Amino acid sequence: MDTPPFDQLLTHLPMAVALTDCDLRVRYVNPRWLSDYQLAPETVLGVPLGDLFPTWADDWARIREVCLAGGHHRDGEVPLQRGGAPVDWVKREARPW
Repeated sequence: MDTPPFDQLLTHLPMAVALTDCDLRVRYVNPRWLSDYQLAPETVLGVPLGDLFPTWADDWARIREVCLAGGHHRDGEVPLQRGGAPVDWVKREARPW
């Protein structure tokens, strides 16, 4: 087994997961996240969440401050509008790690 257990866990979670650094640049996404958002790893790694989801840029700035202070944030469902696509309703959760 060459893959570290943490990588295996994240890869096989049944939910979309993205890990970011303190500046909200994407450092890891699991296959489910890529599939749900129809994005490729090379287009998201190192990119700030606010650039990937501009309609949420202000939200992510506020959520970032909560997490940097040691708190966590959870939304029931929020609308995500991307380009001309129909609105997706997404659950978000952010925690410091």
